[in-house]
Amino acid sequence: MPATTSSPLRLLQILETMDVPERRKLLNRANIGWLLRNLRVRNAEHPEIDEALTIARTLRKTWLVKS
Repeated sequence: MPATTSSPLRLLQILETMDVPERRKLLNRANIGWLLRNLRVRNAEHPEIDEALTIARTLRKTWLVKS
């Protein structure tokens, strides 16, 4: 099954090509918050930054609704 635009798998694929600490690539609530605050700091010029942030925002919203 191909990764959809808002899938965690797609976000992980993008994060592998970015300057992100390994421990922040574990997709949990704390790290999603960290990514939303800090991802642009070292990856502002990355061609998929907007897609990564959109997926991270979608994941955060999904997790907030479930809690």
